[in-house]
Amino acid sequence: MSSPKPELTSQYDAFGQKYTNVFKAMPTAALETANLRAILTPYLVPDSRVLDLACGTGYFPRLYLQWGAASVVGVDVSPVMVAAARQQQQTSSSSSEMEKENLQFQVGNALSLGPLPEGPFDVVTGNWLLNYAGTEAEMTQMFASIAANLRPGGVFVGITPPMVDQKDMDAVVAETKDLYRDERRAAVLGYRITYLHRVDEGGLHGGGWEVELSAGRDEDEKVTFRTFRFPRAVYEEGARRGGMKGRLEWCKVEMVPEARAAAGEEFWREYAASEPHMALMVVEKGNE
Repeated sequence: MSSPKPELTSQYDAFGQKYTNVFKAMPTAALETANLRAILTPYLVPDSRVLDLACGTGYFPRLYLQWGAASVVGVDVSPVMVAAARQQQQTSSSSSEMEKENLQFQVGNALSLGPLPEGPFDVVTGNWLLNYAGTEAEMTQMFASIAANLRPGGVFVGITPPMVDQKDMDAVVAETKDLYRDERRAAVLGYRITYLHRVDEGGLHGGGWEVELSAGRDEDEKVTFRTFRFPRAVYEEGARRGGMKGRLEWCKVEMVPEARAAAGEEFWREYAASEPHMALMVVEKGNE
């Protein structure tokens, strides 16, 4: 397994457990978790083995075991995040013996992962993984890592940025730039999105945008990092070129009661003023 490039780990090496503490306390986390569970659990059949890429401190891998997975391997590019995941696994009073036996974490780079010895897996997940591909080529590399670790007929499920067509993307950025600069709105939501500049102008689809996300209501807990956003075609063609040849679907994000209950009306009113913050992608590997 290739060692991760230092520049890819530096953002998250500064956060560790703080990243999870900030983001999983936000109302949007309830929306993510409920929608992911509805889509993922049909694939968690008895004896299902899951690989979670960009596992962070292990929030979703622990849930996968509760949702029906037989075993989970979590991989993250940041050694600090992986260390936090292992520490919580060993010290948390909520960690069951099943979790300690059937959940493991390791450092790895999704751009160059290669087949893991624990694989092949029935399911690979990547929640907020693909938004770290900074070019169309890197998107293909990530999907190649996904395909290399899936059994024939296996499936990838991931949370991604919201999807738009290339012709609409610049318009969306133009429409939302001022909205995200609004200080009152940022205070209500607890996060701010800043579109920095276009990237990968030489790509087949005209490039995407580098994005900065800052979250946390107090300076001591604030987390700020950068990701990328590309049009839908970059994700879809990256999947195909990376070896994912089966069914590809974008699933609608549903407002569910547990998400609605996680915040007051003011939060969800401001949230609804722009596009959803996420999309859900499902891609089958296909039978070789």
